[in-house]
Amino acid sequence: MINSFLQMNEALNFKIEGGKKLKGSVEIKKSKNAAVAILCASLLNQGQTTLKKIPKIEEVFRIIEVLQSIGVDVYWQGDDLILQSKKINLAKINSEAAKKTRTVIMMIGPLIHHFKKFVIPHSGGCKLGERIVTPHFYALENFGVSIKTKSEEYLVESKNLKPAEFVLYEMGETATENALMAAAGIAGISKIKFASSNYMVQDLCHFLVKLGVKIEGIGTSTLIVHGKKK
Repeated sequence: MINSFLQMNEALNFKIEGGKKLKGSVEIKKSKNAAVAILCASLLNQGQTTLKKIPKIEEVFRIIEVLQSIGVDVYWQGDDLILQSKKINLAKINSEAAKKTRTVIMMIGPLIHHFKKFVIPHSGGCKLGERIVTPHFYALENFGVSIKTKSEEYLVESKNLKPAEFVLYEMGETATENALMAAAGIAGISKIKFASSNYMVQDLCHFLVKLGVKIEGIGTSTLIVHGKKK
């Protein structure tokens, strides 16, 4: 046991000799955190969405299962993913898949533009430090969204959506992304302060820009979203 521990420590030590000119190339790895947010945001697109170099890992597979269950056509072309939203039907949602991923909470932002009232299962997924969903609810209520927590699902109502200016409860990536997707589909200007400037939020912003939504402040803690009805 002691020998194994010593061998492990030796394997973790690196000796670096500098002073040499560096050259070469590396392949940039795919981002799961950006991928799952944009998968949810594809619900905002009334046309076809093509996402390139999507990581083939469990959380991506689970959210794809959820999207397929509610009426989204999804198929792979190598590492690329093609999505086409048709008529969304939440009555057929794959609850088992939804409960296995925390990402399902980010479907609220885009779904408020499809339904005035709906329910989705509680989010599940990673238990590494229990992360509360309150920041999502506080952010979305600024747009006129009401969310009630039931024993196994969230009841969401959004009868009178409106642009908003507010400060996020915390600088969280997923709460920022939910707020962005809500603001994107509301005609008018919304300002999200204390927003996360992390890479996955920036990727989502760039996707929304491709859908025709103007966003100022990408990469900063203040995002100004010029939302569109379609």
